[in-house]
Formats: sequence, C-alpha cells, structure tokens
Amino acid sequence: MSQKLTGITEGTHVLYVLPDGRNKGEIRPAIIVKLWRDVSPELIAQGYSNLIVFIDGTNDYPDADGHTVWATSKVYSEDKEPGTWHRRLAVGAIAVGLGSIVN
Repeated sequence: MSQKLTGITEGTHVLYVLPDGRNKGEIRPAIIVKLWRDVSPELIAQGYSNLIVFIDGTNDYPDADGHTVWATSKVYSEDKEPGTWHRRLAVGAIAVGLGSIVN
C-alpha cells in the first residue's frame, strides 16, 4: 500500500464523491467496511475498498429508502473524481480553509 494510504483500514472515516444522482460530484462522508487485500498489487495500491456512504436521503437519490448506500470496489483518488474516495482534511486545514468563518 502506498504511503498516502498509511493507516487506512476497516472503520476509517473517509470522504466519497457521488458518481451520479441529483448531486453528482458532491462529497459525502463514508466509512471503509472492507479494504481489499486479496487482489492485485495495483488495486491494493489504489486503496480498493467497499464503503458505506452517508447520503442526504432523497436530496441525493430520489428513490432512496434510507440514508446510506453501499459503494463497492471503489478506489482512492487525490483528484476527487466521481465514484472515488479520499481522506478527510486535518482540522487545521479546515480552519485555514474557512478563514473568516473561524475568526
């Protein structure tokens, strides 16, 4: 596994980019429920995982019958492409990003 994925395991909180629906491209919180370890080295290096994604109910998917979806066989992407996951920002980075809201 690459250095950028150090510490990632089942139960890790990540962010998932919606691949479709009303809010395609928006980010939702997710938890890794399975980190694939028995696949090719290339997929392991990409953080190949199954996620439970917390959606904004019918605002994201009109036919949703709950507030989670199962996203299977997803990979890590620093570019935050639809259908991929990435790590959460550190608290300090969020505070800097918010600027005047924090002050």
